[in-house]
Amino acid sequence: MMLRNHGYEIVGEGGDGDRAIEPAFKLKPDLVLMDIEMPKINGLKASGVIGRQLDIPVLLITAYSQKEFVEKSKQDNIRGYLVKPVSEASLIPAVIIAFQQARGHRR
Repeated sequence: MMLRNHGYEIVGEGGDGDRAIEPAFKLKPDLVLMDIEMPKINGLKASGVIGRQLDIPVLLITAYSQKEFVEKSKQDNIRGYLVKPVSEASLIPAVIIAFQQARGHRR
């Protein structure tokens, strides 16, 4: 809802890592928002697949703030890391920066 309120279109959703990868390949979105803790394939592994094969930027949204999770999140396509609960005041700037970083990376 927060993204829609700012003019962003949501093109797909997935409840687990597999269901996140599949629509990314099909829909090729401009940005993927991903939770780390998900059934089947976790969000970090799914983000890696999406980044290696599609070069789509990922913004992680998670309940984990521990250093080990942040360290594991240092992948080329991960453009941001937000800790839940996420507010509109933190989400929208993170999305803007993720888009900007992705554009700079592709040049």
